[in-house]
Amino acid sequence: MRCPEVGVSAVGDILTTDAKLKKLDGLINKPYKFFEPVKGADSERFPKIDCVKTSVQRQNANYFGKYIEKCIRDISKKVTYMQDKVILVDENDNEIGVEENMKAHELGKLHRAFSIFIFNTEGNLLLQRRALSKYHSAGLWTNTCCSHPKPGETTESAAHRRIVEEMGFDCDFDEVFSFIYKAPFDNGFVEHEFDHVFIGECEVDPSPNPEEVHEWKWVDMNWIKDDMKKNPQEYTEWFKMCFDNVLDQIKGKN
Repeated sequence: MRCPEVGVSAVGDILTTDAKLKKLDGLINKPYKFFEPVKGADSERFPKIDCVKTSVQRQNANYFGKYIEKCIRDISKKVTYMQDKVILVDENDNEIGVEENMKAHELGKLHRAFSIFIFNTEGNLLLQRRALSKYHSAGLWTNTCCSHPKPGETTESAAHRRIVEEMGFDCDFDEVFSFIYKAPFDNGFVEHEFDHVFIGECEVDPSPNPEEVHEWKWVDMNWIKDDMKKNPQEYTEWFKMCFDNVLDQIKGKN
């Protein structure tokens, strides 16, 4: 395998002449351009891709390393997600078994979940936009935090654990209602949840985990209601389903 644009067959050749190096500098002065491995090349020598002493090459090598690290993290995360268990329940939230997270969503089995809504003293809701790498509802706006309790874990303790993992803070909140919903997705997965809804108040800005949350903002509930009518595709299914009930709960407190 050759580096076709330069016409050399190994990294060692690249270092032999100034002319080739200058030509190479011009070619690699583009974002994320990498050399292809040479078949049969010295495995101890060739992987040191930044042996060409240019800042652009070092940046590319650094980017490539970070890209590989991200791929490994994503794979590890997916494996962990597949191995995690969710609690299967009946329509009265009685526990009837456990199932692997991924399989439960593939088969659309009803399982226990929770959704957290955190407001500030001005009545604005802390929204999060789901990470773009999520296996469903990626990049959509939704409530402050949501997830599933693990077997042997209470729903409330799981909610406190998860808000720290996703949003980087914890606060007091109370369960106010629950509901069942079923939502199929284009990728074949199905969310079928007995969803416990918690509402709380906090003035702390989050420090979210970027692998879970793409961005966040404090937003007025009436503005959200209007925007959901105009742009329903921008919000998660469960958020749209329970929004009016949450709004009624907030108005009842005021």
